[in-house]
Amino acid sequence: MKKISALAVTVVLVYGLFFSVGSRPAQGSDPVPVTVGGVGTNPLTQSAAVLLYAESENLVLPIFIGSAEAGAISRYLDGVRTPRPMTHDLIGNLLAVFNGSLERVVVSDFRDSTYLALLIIRVDEEIIRVDARPSDAIAVALKQGAPIVVERKVLEALGYLHDGDEFVPPSKPPAAEDIPPSDWI
Repeated sequence: MKKISALAVTVVLVYGLFFSVGSRPAQGSDPVPVTVGGVGTNPLTQSAAVLLYAESENLVLPIFIGSAEAGAISRYLDGVRTPRPMTHDLIGNLLAVFNGSLERVVVSDFRDSTYLALLIIRVDEEIIRVDARPSDAIAVALKQGAPIVVERKVLEALGYLHDGDEFVPPSKPPAAEDIPPSDWI
């Protein structure tokens, strides 16, 4: 997995205001595999985001999340173990009790400024789709070692083109009140 630098996380987070899905036309709906590139905090708003990196597309998708979820995702990325099970550990324990396995997590849509996700769970021969917040779904996927995918329409509409050390935001330019990149350093 290619780690994204702290400066890059900051750049995406400062730019990272939600854009409507309609700002770019959807090009399809097949899922694109992603890796978790890191968790960062916007220095202006103190909001946290997880960055999903689609290496095959050179796109990075920031998803703004709560601080508790950011902490959980960071712990799983860093391999930190807690003395007692956290919520995402509990979900994994429940899957094991019911002979289930997490097949994958799908970031499936973006509606009303909210990302939507699904846990795809296999119990015996049955596939169960469970609605989830992306932050929780990503934490569970990291804990369970399950793949994460993003629907192409979401990634293409809201992803930032990652070209080396630069990030090109979705087709809509940043708002005038955004701080210019030269002020971030």
